[in-house]
Amino acid sequence: MQTKSNTKNQLQKTVITLELEKNELLKKVNQMLEIKKECELAKNKLYLQAKELEAINIFSQHVNSKLEIGKVFNAALKGMHEFIMPDFSYLFLRDGQKLIINNILPLSKQEKYGTLKDHFLGDCICGMAASLKKPLFSPNIFKDKRCTLDECKLAKITSFAALPLLVNDETDGVIGLASYNYRDFELQAGFLETMARQVSIALLNAKLHEDLKKELDMRKSVEEKLNKQQENLEIKVAERTNQLEEKNRTLQRINKAFVGRELRMIELKKEIEKLKNG
Repeated sequence: MQTKSNTKNQLQKTVITLELEKNELLKKVNQMLEIKKECELAKNKLYLQAKELEAINIFSQHVNSKLEIGKVFNAALKGMHEFIMPDFSYLFLRDGQKLIINNILPLSKQEKYGTLKDHFLGDCICGMAASLKKPLFSPNIFKDKRCTLDECKLAKITSFAALPLLVNDETDGVIGLASYNYRDFELQAGFLETMARQVSIALLNAKLHEDLKKELDMRKSVEEKLNKQQENLEIKVAERTNQLEEKNRTLQRINKAFVGRELRMIELKKEIEKLKNG
């Protein structure tokens, strides 16, 4: 009996030990799986960051290659639409207190949404982004009190991002990114804000280029006017010189004629004197 009891106890201890070892092993396996999961997440995150950096580099080169403000705006809209891949994108340009629709992508949406009404600073999410000078995101515009206009809702848009384009801390335009299905654009906030900053730099460069071009054109115009005035002055001087030379020649002829007349008068007087004395 004692032997059977000891054997039973020994078996129980063995089972308990095995159970503990099993639990410990499972714990380590779970830890390894968790580490593997974290590594996969980190790997995916690094991959996404690398792709975003590559996209930003391409996007930056593209928008900065444009030296006209209008072309920068259109390049920015096209680049964001290609890299972010919303259902459609549009560009508002600022005119005083108004935001006027300028372009829509893809082209197939232009006929449907090309008649969007003018927005105003502070109105709806685009106007608020323009006045606050910062990006705004709405994963569901139907539940967002900031989305006060009905245009996007009537277009069946669910999610939206509004990105102001700043130059010298002033909003020059707004790019809107729209999705029919639920999409949290804010998850890409850093990427989108970096792209918006690249556009701002490109716009500033384009404005400086246009200002320089205007300055050079103005200087060229002034130089042309001065050259024209110089040419006109030279023509007038030449004409006046010719007039004076002609007058001088006329005076010389008159003087010569007058001197000849005086000489003839003297000769005539001499002849008269001879006749008198003869």
